[in-house]
Amino acid sequence: MVQLVLSSVGTSLGQDGDVGRNLPISCVHKRAVMRLVKHVFFFQLGAAMPFVFLEEPPVKDESRSAPELSEYKPFGNMESRNSLQGRVEIPMLLWALRPPVGGRVLEVGCGRGIALPVLAERLRPSSLVGVDIDPALVAIARRQMRAAELDVTVLEGDVRELPFDDGSFDLVIDFGTCYHVGGGVSGARTALSEIGRVLRPGGRFVHETPVAQHLAHPVRSFGRRLPWATQSALVSERRAILWSMRRKSALPRSATDNRDGE
Repeated sequence: MVQLVLSSVGTSLGQDGDVGRNLPISCVHKRAVMRLVKHVFFFQLGAAMPFVFLEEPPVKDESRSAPELSEYKPFGNMESRNSLQGRVEIPMLLWALRPPVGGRVLEVGCGRGIALPVLAERLRPSSLVGVDIDPALVAIARRQMRAAELDVTVLEGDVRELPFDDGSFDLVIDFGTCYHVGGGVSGARTALSEIGRVLRPGGRFVHETPVAQHLAHPVRSFGRRLPWATQSALVSERRAILWSMRRKSALPRSATDNRDGE
């Protein structure tokens, strides 16, 4: 597993114009990445195991016509895991996928705002917005941003009904929210459509893969996939086992060309 991640990270660098150069990984770098991936793999697995028998899978309800807060089932808070995400997981994700820096950035399902300071530092966005459906988490994230003196906007909102105009962002990042929205496959489809709507043509969508979800939430994520066959405008561009990046194409491909198992 670790070797697969390392191989994917190595081959993902320098694949398009965002990077502008090929960055070979030295033996020293390989050892460093190996240690980081081991930390992520074993910590994610260890953090998830205590909740294997406590997590309750969300109830799918296809009959609802509009998003409702009652469908939302919050995850438990683990400070040690939050720290790992900020110090290890997010930097690794950004290094592996190389999303473009600058521009307008949105994180959906931002929760307590763990990722927002790291994104602000490493992506240097012209604007950074976080959205979450839980008002209590939004309040925490806002306090965190004020305490860090960061110019970040945190809003209460549902990824299935984003409060933004079409083409408002250059980059949207999701650390698993779309896998767990209410409404089952229909809800996930709506969420992906909304993300595609608020992305400009050529904009990127960075998200976790099922592998990352199964490591972090082995029960809650069981059998969950994102319906990419219905999202022909979001074309797979780069992968690194745990994460993936898609580009919004001005000329959508056919649905049969967009089925990649995620």
